Amino acid sequence: MKKKIYYKSYIFRKLNVSDVSLDYLNWFKNKERTKFIIKKPNSLMQLNNFVKNCSNDKEVLLVGVFDKMKNHLGNVKFDEFDYKKKSCTLGILTEKKKYLIKNNTKDILLGSIKFLKLYKKFSTCNLGVNKLNAKARKIFFKSGFRLKNTSITRVITMSLKL
Repeated sequence: MKKKIYYKSYIFRKLNVSDVSLDYLNWFKNKERTKFIIKKPNSLMQLNNFVKNCSNDKEVLLVGVFDKMKNHLGNVKFDEFDYKKKSCTLGILTEKKKYLIKNNTKDILLGSIKFLKLYKKFSTCNLGVNKLNAKARKIFFKSGFRLKNTSITRVITMSLKL
């Protein structure tokens, strides 16, 4: 099975512990960009353990996004696999704000989904987005996600048919 794929100007492959770096850890120090991330690592050891646990868990696929110069630009995490409904949940984190503009995010999501399809044959990806995170909601909507449901909590569920 392929270890990586190329899509547009990005390279997608499983993230592994050799990708853990101080630069990667520093992504989580930007409070504005990570205020909607629930669990943030505080040390290289915690980040290393997170990546290692994802790598060892068959119910998680942590995809690293890289440019052609092999710079680590972001991650897309697929989990909560529902084999009956052929669906999963995804989350995205990028290094720099510029990767969150519409076309970059769309390309990162579509490339990651192509990578996911090498491992799992699903028809739907779901995500939860905080109601207060208007920028993310707009980006996901423009990337093809549709409102699935809202709840009394702060989370809106969106869905993308593959």
